[in-house]
Amino acid sequence: MSQPPDVDLVAGRYRLEDRVGVGAMGEVWRARDVTLQRDVALKRVRLDSHVDAATRARFQREAVAMAGLSHPNVVSVYDAGTDEAGDGRTAYLVMELLDGPSCADLIASGRSLSLGEVERIGAGVARGLAAAHATGVVHRDIKPGNVVVSRGVPTIVDFGIARLEQEATTTLTAPQTTIGTAAYMSPEQAMGRPVGPASDVYSLGALLIALASGSPPFGSSNALALMRAHIDDPPPSLGNLRDDAPPRLVALLDRMLAKDPARRPTAAEVARVLEGGELSPEPEETQAVAAGAVPTRVTSATERYTVPPASPAPETDGRGGRGLWWVVAAALLAVAGVFAWQLLSPDDTTEPTPTATQTVTTGASPTTSVVTSTVTVTPTLEPTTEPATPTDAPPETPDGQAALDEAVASVGAAIAAVADEDARAELDQLWQPASNGLQSPNAAAQLDEIVTAADRLLDEGSLTESEHTSVVDGVEGVIALL
Repeated sequence: MSQPPDVDLVAGRYRLEDRVGVGAMGEVWRARDVTLQRDVALKRVRLDSHVDAATRARFQREAVAMAGLSHPNVVSVYDAGTDEAGDGRTAYLVMELLDGPSCADLIASGRSLSLGEVERIGAGVARGLAAAHATGVVHRDIKPGNVVVSRGVPTIVDFGIARLEQEATTTLTAPQTTIGTAAYMSPEQAMGRPVGPASDVYSLGALLIALASGSPPFGSSNALALMRAHIDDPPPSLGNLRDDAPPRLVALLDRMLAKDPARRPTAAEVARVLEGGELSPEPEETQAVAAGAVPTRVTSATERYTVPPASPAPETDGRGGRGLWWVVAAALLAVAGVFAWQLLSPDDTTEPTPTATQTVTTGASPTTSVVTSTVTVTPTLEPTTEPATPTDAPPETPDGQAALDEAVASVGAAIAAVADEDARAELDQLWQPASNGLQSPNAAAQLDEIVTAADRLLDEGSLTESEHTSVVDGVEGVIALL
């Protein structure tokens, strides 16, 4: 750890004491809140001139959303804003100071984690993500260094600041794109596309592979090569990395690491499966795409998309590891040029829709689409709807299970936000078995018990009107979807 130079208080309130981490665009400090006389963690991100007022305002809104979220698997956010420092304007995020190792420390230790430990950590992170997604916030940088196991509880840190870090970076291929981040980014992030909750699920899948095997799904010392691998290469199956991996966990990770975001489960479903539940079947339309599809190549920087094979078998497009690599490199370099523009534009791009075809198209130039499968993916490039909020919205899906998972996540978030500890503990004690037994014949009766308890707690003054409404409306929404 290093002592900071002689600087003024950050935002006139936080005295930097020990620098505990440094990244490409920012740094993390142990700091002292001189107003409340407590130790905090403070992350600062340098803001380049092209990060405009709208971007800073969105960061502030997301920080406010996270500050209102009380969840055991999400770090408490105390404060956020921008500040004029000696070296220019910076954004800062003030968080609870956690003790305990990060997942990066666990991986670096070389200790082989049991799959039970991996599932426990993963379930906690998934629960935290589900609660955040229910508020409309996407993390965008789930990786080992951003998950701290504090007193045995996996806790996600750095919510709300990852996007600002990305928007303060002008190109994907610049030194600011660290290997650590690239090793866990989703294919859509690697392509510079807008991201939603499914991106966090992919990154969590990569994290679980690293915890179980000691290394992330793809290995390289080059960020560009890692991004190419996320876009094109089939991820390793956990069953090939651990002989003791149960089929249920193997199938879950295969879905989490799917190239197509629509194939991935929600964070709430990931938590449910890791806690012993069964993985829901894929929607029929995504099953049809996955059943016989070979990666589809579209080389335009804003149209490039990949549909994965059904399993991590070798690709059959004849590349042999090279072939069209020059096309891939050209596309990724093009992505670098438009990345900042895409991140600063509204998130109104819709996901591509797979359509069946028997046409094989080849081209004579590096910018011509090359399709080598029985499936063509046609991206919709024009915005079709206005975004409801400045944050990334969860991708729409007709799947009833996905809707149920989102409803379950909203109840969990509502209960976690209850201020009274005893009331929260009572509701959580009723909610946990009910949420894990939604397929049982007495599921509705268990959920009715939560409504009854919430009514009583409101009468006793242990719940506020808004807390009661959030819990009851959420539970009744789950009942309606059963």
